Amino acid sequence: MVFTCLLLFAALLPCLSHSASVNVGIVNGTEAEPHSRPYMVSLQENGKHHCGGFLVSESFVMSAAHCWNNGANLTVVIGAHDLDNYNYYRIPVKFYHIYPGYRRLYNDIMLLQLEKPAQRSKTVEWISIPKTNKDVEANTICSVAGWGKISSEGPLSSRLLEADVSVIETKKCKSDWGQYFSESNMLCAGSGRGFCQGDSGGPLVCNNIAVGVVSFFESGNCDKPTVPNVYTKISQFLPWIKEIINEKSRVFEEEHLLLDVRTGSACGELTSPTMLHIIFSLTEVNLHSPYSTMALISLLLLAALLPQLGHSASVNVGIVNGTEAKPHSRPYMVSLQVGTQHFCGGFLVSEQFVMTAAHCQNHGMNLTVVIGAHDLDNYNYYRIPVKFYHVYPGYRRLYNDIMLLELEKPAQRSRTVERISIPKTNKDVKANTICSVAGWGKISSEGPSSSRLLEADVSVIETKKCKSDWGQYFSESNMLCAGSGHGFCQGDSGGPLVCNNIAVGVVSFFESGNCDKPTVPNVYTKISQFLPWIKEIINDLQ
Repeated sequence: MVFTCLLLFAALLPCLSHSASVNVGIVNGTEAEPHSRPYMVSLQENGKHHCGGFLVSESFVMSAAHCWNNGANLTVVIGAHDLDNYNYYRIPVKFYHIYPGYRRLYNDIMLLQLEKPAQRSKTVEWISIPKTNKDVEANTICSVAGWGKISSEGPLSSRLLEADVSVIETKKCKSDWGQYFSESNMLCAGSGRGFCQGDSGGPLVCNNIAVGVVSFFESGNCDKPTVPNVYTKISQFLPWIKEIINEKSRVFEEEHLLLDVRTGSACGELTSPTMLHIIFSLTEVNLHSPYSTMALISLLLLAALLPQLGHSASVNVGIVNGTEAKPHSRPYMVSLQVGTQHFCGGFLVSEQFVMTAAHCQNHGMNLTVVIGAHDLDNYNYYRIPVKFYHVYPGYRRLYNDIMLLELEKPAQRSRTVERISIPKTNKDVKANTICSVAGWGKISSEGPSSSRLLEADVSVIETKKCKSDWGQYFSESNMLCAGSGHGFCQGDSGGPLVCNNIAVGVVSFFESGNCDKPTVPNVYTKISQFLPWIKEIINDLQ
């Protein structure tokens, strides 16, 4: 029935309004006074304008989730008016926080965490967002701005354009857009002016407050649309926004201690050491007050145990002290690949979703899911592109290291392809339970590799022991650990810890540079702790 309705509404199929073109602007708008909107951001890919956005704090930009575009590596440009005049600042994106329930038109909102804080100036400032979830009254005159096209086929402008628009009654929006419009999560505006390709992610501003995010419009018709433009309603997402932009998850230098520790490369193709930047939250280690000498010394001593994220970009890799799995005895296992090279593990939890570690997303890298594989040198397997990356919104480096990948098409069950069950309730795994881990990661820190899937039995370790060994790196509620002389290494990240045929953990991190004889146990993300979020993502689609 849903499919039939979608076909019937095809004539109104909305076009996501992002663009990879430069020199673009608002429909029927006028040039904004230079730097009168100092919160405006140009999101750029390879030096070209791609989407709009806006500063909501010194370290966060808000934009549309569809602007991330399955792994595009974006740069934030602040302080700009004329994109042909390079008198502006460029800041790399550190993390992409995509709303977990995002799918195409729905919940189209994203927060970009900046590599370094934006400095306030005459040309750079952030804008306020609503404090409570309240509707904007119909007929309110608001404004929209951007560097998007000025018409569907018309000329372009490199300068920031702006236009006044009138908020339209929710019932009218629903009547015009039908099932595409969510009355709770969207709002719409029009009046003969509005946005076009390239304006996505910009703000709808009412009374100097950003109340909406530019999302979608009538396909191919920016000039004289028969239906109003649609915006994501920011106030509906306040709990999620506050969770991301709170003291615990911000990455400001004054609130965190940044240690640069030289480690072996996490990517097997890179043989020289690389600088791994790990951020330790001062709130997590009770250092919110001014640093004490003892606290600093403790952190430096703990640096010897600095965990290394276990992902790898090399091929031909496998589990430490393991044995070759019987071919296709673990039909849920997935190889996540960059190009054609193995990068991380994963596992099917439904025909449409793969679970893996959030750090495998690696700042916008475009992954392909390989299912039905045993020997990666034997190409008798299936490749499925990733449609959407659902990174847990509270993810930050080691913490909440979990992600769901939505597949471009459903995986077909077969002898070599099957999903695995996950826990139904949030319950701890008992200490000393014998479980197993599998993957195509390195077989030792410096040793040979195998293209075939390896597996090993591991014993779950008591939570108190894990906490004692790992200190502030270990979360007793969100992690579990296991060992016994077997375990994982680079390239195994994202694979499952399986106990009694149920995936209970996701491979996350281990002792830096020591896969062979670790002095501390391997750490997994505890799946059952994230069941509400997992169900929200999977059930929303299915």
